[in-house]
Amino acid sequence: MKNSSGFWFRHAIPFGLYLLGAIIFTYPLVLNLGSRIISTPGSDGWQNLWHLWWVKHSLIDLRALPYYTEMLYYPQRIDLLLDPLNVTTGTLSIPLQYLFGLVVTFNIWVLLAITLAGYCTYLLAGYLSNNYSAAIIAGFIFAFSPIISLWLNLGQLELLSAFWLPLFALLYLKTLKGKGRWQGYAGFTAFSFVLMSLTSWYFTYYGLIFAGLILLYRLISREEKWRGLLLRGIGTLLLSGVALLPIVLRTAGAVGGEQNVGRQSTLNFWLNSVALLDLIKPAPTFFWKAFGFSDNANQRWLFLGFIALALALLGLAVNFKKQWFWGVTGLIFLELALGPTLRFDSSNNLFAKAADAENGILTPNRLLYALPFGDIARRPLVSLILVMLVCGILATFGLDFLLKRVQNYRLKATLPAIVALLIFLEFIPIPRPLAEASINSFYQKLADTPDNFAVIDLPDKSDVLAMYYQTAHEKPMVGGYIARALPYPFAQTPGIKELRSTTPSALSRDIFDPNTLENTPAVLHYFNIRYVIYHLNLTDTVSDSYRKAHLEYINEVFQAAPPYYRDSEIVVWRVPDLPGATKPCGAKAILPGRLGGWNERQFTESGEVFRWMDGNAEVNFFNPSKQPLRAKFDTSAYSWNQARRLQLWQNKSIVFEAQVGTELAPLHFELTLQPGDNRIQFKTAEPGTKEGNRTQAIAFLPFVISNSTAPNCG
Repeated sequence: MKNSSGFWFRHAIPFGLYLLGAIIFTYPLVLNLGSRIISTPGSDGWQNLWHLWWVKHSLIDLRALPYYTEMLYYPQRIDLLLDPLNVTTGTLSIPLQYLFGLVVTFNIWVLLAITLAGYCTYLLAGYLSNNYSAAIIAGFIFAFSPIISLWLNLGQLELLSAFWLPLFALLYLKTLKGKGRWQGYAGFTAFSFVLMSLTSWYFTYYGLIFAGLILLYRLISREEKWRGLLLRGIGTLLLSGVALLPIVLRTAGAVGGEQNVGRQSTLNFWLNSVALLDLIKPAPTFFWKAFGFSDNANQRWLFLGFIALALALLGLAVNFKKQWFWGVTGLIFLELALGPTLRFDSSNNLFAKAADAENGILTPNRLLYALPFGDIARRPLVSLILVMLVCGILATFGLDFLLKRVQNYRLKATLPAIVALLIFLEFIPIPRPLAEASINSFYQKLADTPDNFAVIDLPDKSDVLAMYYQTAHEKPMVGGYIARALPYPFAQTPGIKELRSTTPSALSRDIFDPNTLENTPAVLHYFNIRYVIYHLNLTDTVSDSYRKAHLEYINEVFQAAPPYYRDSEIVVWRVPDLPGATKPCGAKAILPGRLGGWNERQFTESGEVFRWMDGNAEVNFFNPSKQPLRAKFDTSAYSWNQARRLQLWQNKSIVFEAQVGTELAPLHFELTLQPGDNRIQFKTAEPGTKEGNRTQAIAFLPFVISNSTAPNCG
């Protein structure tokens, strides 16, 4: 009976309190578990829904590791090694996905992650202080902190699962203690570190720093024999490293691979770091809104909380000799959060320039970023979560100090709950806006189609929502959204490029006029893209004028073919039903697309469009038919200031050569175009001339493409 009572007071009741806090903290999410998610200003919420689905789909349906996919950026195969894939949560959520579906599972995990963040921090602070009553507030400081609100608002489920940090710290401390069955704790510590790492590499990075500081402190304090301490401390981390080694090596290779955008700029670090005023500028929470603090674009949710900070400083001050380590640890992680240069206010982020980041007061982080892989933590502000963890631990000692001086039994029993409530009220921002998570019924029809094919969702800004819709239809899609930029040459394919264009001006007249290219359906059919799906209601990201221009262009290239499906949300065209899709014929089937080396459009006095090449330009002529085509190309051209020798290269060979003078004159050539891409390089033997901010060699007026011989269209 005594053990049962102890379990309820030490575990069940605190866990229930944090669960209740999570429900209130995310309100009204609990009333919409199956139909909505917390609304996010960006794309991360929908991306994290896709991550959960993809891990399940990859492991269960494809029986493959989820670090590579052919479902996004069709027809490429891309790696997800640098994406916040959150494999741990995806794997643990598989039973819930089968039981409740994707959206319910996502929302349950949001509630569970916040609950566990509070509970694990409570266990850690209770273990360190030996006062579990006071430790209640540590969980509230950590789990409901403004930075947790930030990640919740952004839909970043991998960072929201921050409970792994206090859990790992607790197990690591018990391992280092070396009493009893420490080998068992070592195994659990290594296992938790692996799961933490497969949740977010940020947790790996900061978890290693945290563990190193703890181990160093234990060695300095000389409370135990250093050999045994090193064996347990380093050995446990090495055990984790062995388990993680295969994925670590692949990820390290990806850091320098083609999908990585390279080393981050100082400005990027600076914009994603903490300004000093952020720490004391109240967030627009339930409490602080009453004093006029409202949500705005400059609010960064990095507030430490006045009650939490006061108790933490008290805990440090009253027993500095014993608690100095936590004070130093908090300062180290705070310094890491400050980024490359010190700044005081983040309200000018919108107008920040590289000079602002370079000319500030330097921090030691600049040295860290200069090291190999030192810039892998692209968002220094993430380390603020460790500051909140330390703040919670020190605040526990502060409250413990107060409780020991309270004589009234009732006050002593209720004071932790009162303080926890005040902290909660200072941090809680409710109600939270929600976003509808319904999926159009047409996507279910796609799922019921057994054939293998791809789809393209338009406009291009719908990519991340299209990823969420893919969780229903499970077909490859053109485009996508991942954490780091990657080359996507398919996006430059003529026809595909124009369909996905993000600027209506790109659809106007040019030397290769996209408004006259009626064979886009043939290109789509060539790549087995069966459905074109246009989203009508993306009012937040697409203007009415853009939508109108884009739909007019699509009707033009689809020759006003009626849609296959239409409702108030989407318009769908089935590619095989479109004119010219299945039997492209002759020169009219060729789709040209400019690549590099061309200057901006210009117009003659008579209104004719032309472009300058810079001496080495490229055009891709796409042939969607199954056989080679011989085509004629007619244009007019002239050279800047001097005559130049024009050479056309195809497959590393010169296929045409002509002298172009300084007077406008007709230019004619013929090419044999193989099925698919045909990249033709336009080169001049003499270099172009620098004129202002561009290089000019030869100017070309619009091209006319025609058949060299009568095509066989039977």
